[in-house]
Amino acid sequence: SKKTKASRKLSGKESKFQAEGVSEYLTSLERGQNYLKNPRFFPLNTLHGGKSLVMSQGKVEQIITTRKAEDTKGGTSFVPVFLANPPSVLFSYDEVGQVYEMSIELQNVTSTSHYVRLIPPSTSEFFIWPGKFPGKGGMIAPGMACQYTVQFIPETLGDYEDHILVETQLSEPLLIPIQAKVSLPVLTLPHIIDCGSCLIGGIKATTILCKNEGVKTGKFSIIPKKAWPPPNPGAVATVGIVIQDPFGIQPAGLELAPGEKATVEVMFFPSLPETSQQTFTLLSDNYPVNDVTVTGLGELVAVELLFVTGGESKPALGEVTDVTAQHLVRFDPQNPHTSKEKKLVIRNSTHVELPFLWQIAKPNLKPLIPEGTADFTKDRYNQDTESAFSLNPEQGILLPCADHEFILTYTPQELKSYHSVIQMVLRDIPESPCLLKERMLQNMPECKVQDVIGLEIEVKGSTEPFHLLLEPYAIIVPGENLIGVNVRKKFKMWNNSKSLIKYRWEKITPCEILEVLPDTGVIGMNKCREFVLSITGSKPGVISHNLQCNIEPGPEPVVLHVEAAFKGPLLRIDVPSLWFGLTKQGESVLRTFEIKNLCQHPAQWRMQESQVCLAERNEEVSPFTIQPSAGEIPPLGICSVSVQFTSLQCQRLQTVLEIAVENGEGIHLPVFVEVQTPQACLISSHLVFTEIYTAVPAKATCKLFNQTLLPAKYLWGKLIGSQAVSCSVTVSPASGTLGPNEEKEICVELSANVVGELKDLTLSCSIEDMAEPLFLSISGEVKGLHVTYSVPCDSGIASDERQMSPSPWELLLDFGSEVALNDVVKRQLIVTNLTAISAPFTLEAEYFTACLPTPEQGLCPSGLNLKSDLFFSSSSKCLVKRRGPVTEHAARKAQSEFAAAMLSHGKGVAFHIQPCTGTLKGFQQLIIEIAAYNNMWGEYQDNLVCKVGDLQPKLIPMQMTVNGCPIFLKMAGPQTESPIIRFGTHVSGGSPVLRRVQLCNPTPFDIRLDLETYNQEQDDEKVVDLLMLFEDPFPLKDMDGNEAASSGSPSESEIVLNLDQTAIPCGSIHPASQSTDEPPDFDSKEKEISSQEPAAEKIVSVLVRPHAGVPAESPYTITPRQIVVPGGGSSDIYISFTPHILPKTDTEERYEGSMLGFMSLDDKV
Repeated sequence: SKKTKASRKLSGKESKFQAEGVSEYLTSLERGQNYLKNPRFFPLNTLHGGKSLVMSQGKVEQIITTRKAEDTKGGTSFVPVFLANPPSVLFSYDEVGQVYEMSIELQNVTSTSHYVRLIPPSTSEFFIWPGKFPGKGGMIAPGMACQYTVQFIPETLGDYEDHILVETQLSEPLLIPIQAKVSLPVLTLPHIIDCGSCLIGGIKATTILCKNEGVKTGKFSIIPKKAWPPPNPGAVATVGIVIQDPFGIQPAGLELAPGEKATVEVMFFPSLPETSQQTFTLLSDNYPVNDVTVTGLGELVAVELLFVTGGESKPALGEVTDVTAQHLVRFDPQNPHTSKEKKLVIRNSTHVELPFLWQIAKPNLKPLIPEGTADFTKDRYNQDTESAFSLNPEQGILLPCADHEFILTYTPQELKSYHSVIQMVLRDIPESPCLLKERMLQNMPECKVQDVIGLEIEVKGSTEPFHLLLEPYAIIVPGENLIGVNVRKKFKMWNNSKSLIKYRWEKITPCEILEVLPDTGVIGMNKCREFVLSITGSKPGVISHNLQCNIEPGPEPVVLHVEAAFKGPLLRIDVPSLWFGLTKQGESVLRTFEIKNLCQHPAQWRMQESQVCLAERNEEVSPFTIQPSAGEIPPLGICSVSVQFTSLQCQRLQTVLEIAVENGEGIHLPVFVEVQTPQACLISSHLVFTEIYTAVPAKATCKLFNQTLLPAKYLWGKLIGSQAVSCSVTVSPASGTLGPNEEKEICVELSANVVGELKDLTLSCSIEDMAEPLFLSISGEVKGLHVTYSVPCDSGIASDERQMSPSPWELLLDFGSEVALNDVVKRQLIVTNLTAISAPFTLEAEYFTACLPTPEQGLCPSGLNLKSDLFFSSSSKCLVKRRGPVTEHAARKAQSEFAAAMLSHGKGVAFHIQPCTGTLKGFQQLIIEIAAYNNMWGEYQDNLVCKVGDLQPKLIPMQMTVNGCPIFLKMAGPQTESPIIRFGTHVSGGSPVLRRVQLCNPTPFDIRLDLETYNQEQDDEKVVDLLMLFEDPFPLKDMDGNEAASSGSPSESEIVLNLDQTAIPCGSIHPASQSTDEPPDFDSKEKEISSQEPAAEKIVSVLVRPHAGVPAESPYTITPRQIVVPGGGSSDIYISFTPHILPKTDTEERYEGSMLGFMSLDDKV
């Protein structure tokens, strides 16, 4: 409840006030008992406490800070007061009952004096004598020390640990550790001794070198661990051997001086194939120092065959095999005296080395006895002296747990089957273990060794004779062979035996040479070798021999029968005929060939032209010179002969050179010679250029033909003729060589600098060794530059091709007759080059030229390039779309600024041509774009001057009619609709209301305005007004409103802008209830007239115009009625509205009127 909560709050406040009162009371009591304390009772390194003499203030503060973080009480009693020297007490002893002493010094390391009290150790072996103090009363001054003596009297050998407490005024005492350790001689015997592996029944000894690393002579003993402690300490054996089956250690005891070494032998004699382990205890002076663990592995003999080349064989059904062999290895049939090897891999599965040797025995073919086990001990080894098997290595040592490779070789000597058993004999293998009761003795068991057969492998092999085949078995050389010519014949020898063979062919050289290549070598099993038999005869006749081949290992040789016939010497020429080819008349041609002696005997020869051929030509002296014409060719030699021919006349010569061979057949060598002179011609001697233009290279081709088989060199010369000065020619290739009967196409490039027909122009070509050159006449029509102008078809303007018409204005650039003011109109002109001549061109308006903007004016603030084609588009939306973020207002502003720059010359119209200059390439059709800008009404005519190259300038008329009113209100700006000025609602008969209207003239001309007012009546049904005007309807008036004198007619050279009487004003004034300052809009036409004579003055004018209303002077009045708005400036007019007095019957009346302004130009332009 609320009352309970309020009472709780009151009780809380009362308890708080009570606690504060108690605290103040206790504080006052403490103030009354405050006195100066002794610094030794303050913690060290405090404000009033002492200072440590061995620790800096910074280190003490760091220790205090760390301790405060660990201890919430924030005590500082950990700072040391006394420093113990040594900080710990260690006794090393080796005898029991002897007294050991050591002194401890406690030094006061503070800046104040302190008392000290020692609490002795709790162990009875330690005792502390009373301390020695530097002064009386037990007070230790700063920096001084007291000493205590600690006694240690051991009763038994062992390690002791205790401590001494040093108490001072501080809350935490100083602790000094005390230790006592036995100091005995140390023997360097390993804690674990691994004896390794040993065969069962054998003994393995492991020798260990030990050393006494103690400081005195020690007696060491080794006993089984389970024998400690002994019942009688004096009964520990110190000599002989200590045995703990299956291990033994000798000697059992050692006495070594410090640093002395001794040998300990550990014996391992396993009886079971298992891992054994026993623990012995090492005693030093009958005190156990440490335990020694001895381990070893007992194993049985185990060897196994892992791998045999080709794998092991399985006995066939009913096959007789050895009864004790574990494996069977079979060799394929071999030939006698051959060898076959197989690799055996045998593994020693034990961890001990096994010495071995191989022995070969005859197989034991006795069958097993079903009733019992047969005794094969007497048939265990029966050496096979006729065995064809052998192993390598024959003896050695099998390494522990390793694989060993052996080579089993089968070498049969006779045609029979071989059957043996190879046995691996393991040497010095221990016999079976001794009886168990013999092991109970304290002596080592005896070890007997013997040789054991560890592995038996049965091997079998068979033999078969050699099978050799010659293909063919006899060689008979057909026909006759030249003496001394090496005749070669191929044959094969097949080895269908079971092993490779070595062969050696004999060589026969008494009168003939018979040899086989290769004469020695090896033929593999089921392989063949191809041989080449070389036969060389020394005399004519028939030879017949049997050539022998010795086979190893083979009992009989192989015989090859050979027959051949030989004949006398033979010469051969390396060419079938002697071709001198095509030669020029009067030249000498040399040909060389070789005569070969194909036999091994010298050959006498002689060469000359056939006398028959000379007689047929009625010549006595041969035109051929032979060098040498005769001689002797050594055996298998070569003689080079040169034959020179000298041509005296053009002819085709076919003759024969005869070679006579002594004791041999003659040779006839046909000779062919063709003698000619070079001759070439042009396929066509007239070259016509169908299309050629001035200064433009033109190409044409002609063909040059070689009429002979001789190469003809040609060289083109220069142009000849009256027109050669105005022309230049380039011939490709200008020189070269025509091959036999070759027709080559020549490219002629002609450049002419004249216009008209080429008549007298010739090009010469010289042919080497021809008396007269060749001439090529050149003709053609050279055309000049020809350019046409046209406008696109959609413009409705005819092409310039019709300029043959008398009227020069048929080619017209019409920009329109209804061009709105300030609109940009574009037209295109197509300029076509009908020739290949490139020429520069320039296009410009004759009078209304455009003022190109400067680079600063050419770029609008938004970054638009006003000179680009995009700016000339009549649609500003397209410009904005293609230019990205540019707004329509910015584009319109940029377009207006560019147009103002174009019209800055002040002529009212400007024609901008793009491109206006450049180069018109050959056969190019160029589109020129002309943009017309305007800011003044009127009819405009001008000429476009086109200049292309050296042609006469071309004048193309341009015309444009601009309609519109340039005058606009300053506040409203240019508008397409008529502005409205509203005077609002006024009281009948009230005061006149005046409005000032400012008119702006953006054109460069001063415009005179004649202003008239009209009232709009409701029932007025008139549509048009017929006006008849006399002389000038709006004469120029002076300041008083009177008509001024005429200024006269314009001069012949001036362009006068007069008032067009047919202009129809389109502006109007509509009064309304709102009062706005809006000016009228105007529309009239301005005509540009360029006359040679003064214009005839009009007296009477009649015109029809839309009905504008009834002329009136009230209620609207304009002041002044005639005003001149300066070009590029503005003028003010005042319009007043005078409210009429309404009849009594009418409550209100609405007045609507209009104001028409008639524009005129008074100044000459």
